[in-house]
Amino acid sequence: MSILVRVLIFFGSLIVGLAILKYTHPLINLTGSISWAEKYFSLGAAGGTYNFWKLVGVLIIILGLVVAVRGGFPFL
Repeated sequence: MSILVRVLIFFGSLIVGLAILKYTHPLINLTGSISWAEKYFSLGAAGGTYNFWKLVGVLIIILGLVVAVRGGFPFL
């Protein structure tokens, strides 16, 4: 995988991840709450869906960074 492709993948994942982190509330208004996320990601009170989408945004950014630095995974 060329360096240009890796940089583009990183910036794309960075934009998508930051958009998810910034626009979590409109995303939840669009998709609705996720019942299993409410069950497993709630930290004592409601908000499991918010925590789930924040985690997804952070994981997308980390995955993009890993692909950019390591050049991808063997199965890509």
